[in-house]
Amino acid sequence: MKRILLHTLAIGVVVGGLAAVADALVITDRERIEQLVDSLEGEVQDTTLDEVLHFVETDREPIEVRTSERTRVFEDADADIAQRAREALRPLRGSDIEIIQHTIEMDDEEAHVALRARTRHGVVDANIDLAKHGERWLIWRARIR
Repeated sequence: MKRILLHTLAIGVVVGGLAAVADALVITDRERIEQLVDSLEGEVQDTTLDEVLHFVETDREPIEVRTSERTRVFEDADADIAQRAREALRPLRGSDIEIIQHTIEMDDEEAHVALRARTRHGVVDANIDLAKHGERWLIWRARIR
């Protein structure tokens, strides 16, 4: 009886360990989108922009960027988006962005991120819409106020 109990316990430990390893190796859709939110927080550098641009692929998913001043659509592998984003972030370079709060709403193929951030220029609200392409989530609209 002791032997059966020990074998059962050993099998349970092995199965539990394998499940924990599998869970650690699999990145969920929510975790992928959390990576976007995480990349927005902290000191603004060129690498910050590179992390965000990982979620942009204009030849697969055109992106609409709205600010209080204007609306701009980037599409067809528009290389201009990286340069324009760098110019827009120049006043913030070296400063810190603190995400005060954020929410993520998801369904199978679309996600919406709403966030509020504190910068040295004040509080900024942003809404980011994403669409799923295979395993990737790509931004198709960003509204910043």
